[in-house]
This record gives sequence, structure tokens and C-alpha cells, in this order.
Amino acid sequence: MGDPIRMCVACRERRSKYELLRFVEKDGLLYFDPLWRSEGRGVNVCPSIRCLEIAVRKNLFCKALKKRVNYLKLEDLLKEVKLSLRKVIVDTMRLSRKFGAVTLGRTAVDKEIDIVRLLLLASDLEEGIKNYFINSGKPYRVIFTKEEWGVIFVRRPVGIVGIKDRGVADKLLRHIDRFLKIVEVVNGG
Repeated sequence: MGDPIRMCVACRERRSKYELLRFVEKDGLLYFDPLWRSEGRGVNVCPSIRCLEIAVRKNLFCKALKKRVNYLKLEDLLKEVKLSLRKVIVDTMRLSRKFGAVTLGRTAVDKEIDIVRLLLLASDLEEGIKNYFINSGKPYRVIFTKEEWGVIFVRRPVGIVGIKDRGVADKLLRHIDRFLKIVEVVNGG
């Protein structure tokens, strides 16, 4: 059975709910729901500048929620989404490390490459090392800097993170892909 399908309120395209951004209303305010868990009616929007602009300009949040809601300007909404997704990724990584689902560092990841389900490579990782792991055939994403990974795991800078648990890898991919799309939108891509 596949992922649940939802429709973007702006472009009306149907996609997996995990590819969309979900917003909900609470106490008259619009909130981003990064984990798709908030109760009540939600509004789904593609993580593209085009769809987000249409949703804001045409007041589609209020129409879809069937009530008056106050929400931020588009740029502030994008920042909120970016910060929320980053927090979900960081929290998931910290918890996964606590339960042994994460391997940190070049040597450790290389030793366990056969059981690694997902590689997370720092954006400032040396090209030769980056290419070595990309050529391993494992799914990968380039996200955060070595310094940022070090802060996340409260240790020295880390260039490579290996995710060993399939469920954690799948969940992280969903969050990371939405995060990277929002980063691209925020940066004008």
C-alpha cells in the first residue's frame, strides 16, 4: 500500500502527503504541522514558491480551513517552515543516535557501510571523500555543514553521518527533502 495522497490547495496536484507542507489552524492562527499529527482540518501546499505565493495571495488557507485565520507574510511563513523542519531533523537525529541507529564519522561509516541505509554528507565535506561515499551506491543527501553536525551531536565537527535503521532513514528522507526544497525557495532558487 502506498503513501496517503493529498492535494495541494494551490496547484491542485495530488501527491504523497509526505511531499507536501501541512498547515493547521489553532486559536485563529495558522501553524505549520511538520509531523502531520495536529488534529483538525489541514491545508496542504507544495513546497514551492509558486504554490505558497498562490496560497497566500488568493487567501486559500482561510478558504480550505473554512474559517478566518491570521498568518504571517510569505517570507516569515517560509522561515517558520524551515526552522520547524530543521528542528524535526535535529531531534530525530539526536534520538536516533541515542538508540544506536546512527554512525558518525568517515571511518565508522566506512566500516558499517553494508548496513547503512542512508548517508548524510556535510556540504563542506572534501569532494574526494564526498564522491567516495556517493559512489557507494547508498542513498544520500548533502545537508548541513561539518560544524552544524558537530553541534547537533555535541561533539567535534562531523562530515559523514550514516543512518542504519530503515524506518529512521525513510522518515529522515521525507523531512530532509522537504527541508531542502524550502531552503532552495528561501534562498531564491
